[in-house]
Amino acid sequence: MSLTLSILVLTFCVQVWSKVCPCERKELCQPISSQPAFEVFVFDVGEKAWKFYDWTKVTTIAAFGQYDAELMCYAHSKGVRLVLKGDVRLPEIVDPVNRTAWIQGNVKLAKSQFMDGINIDIEQAVETGSPEYYALTDLVKETTESFHTEIPGSQVSFDVAWSPKCIDKRCYDYITIADS
Repeated sequence: MSLTLSILVLTFCVQVWSKVCPCERKELCQPISSQPAFEVFVFDVGEKAWKFYDWTKVTTIAAFGQYDAELMCYAHSKGVRLVLKGDVRLPEIVDPVNRTAWIQGNVKLAKSQFMDGINIDIEQAVETGSPEYYALTDLVKETTESFHTEIPGSQVSFDVAWSPKCIDKRCYDYITIADS
């Protein structure tokens, strides 16, 4: 039920946000597709702290706060990617229909906000071999395929625990996820 509501809210937000580029220069609404030799990833939680980032070092910003068109335009002017935060309750994506809806909703949102991909940040307990274990692996693979098809050059990243050894009961299939 909550996944359905989340998808409806996400769809509404996509429809409300204009597909008109909010930047002074329209080319700033194009996805950043260059691949940096070294990644400096920032997790932005909103407000205007981004105005104080060292833009000579940052390569990707994961937007964990409210969407900020000014941040998107400025990041793109510096050649920096801006990606969505992707989070979902794992039991909800065991069903492939729900998983596909979640992916499609996030692709639409990223496109409507002129973003460059998604950072999947689950941080939930998963038992090896459980339905959620396989659903999470499928989620990353299917999200990567969909984003790369719909937003060529987009970035799909996945947050991991500090150890791959089921730390905090996060027993993810790290090898298969990394291959996605």
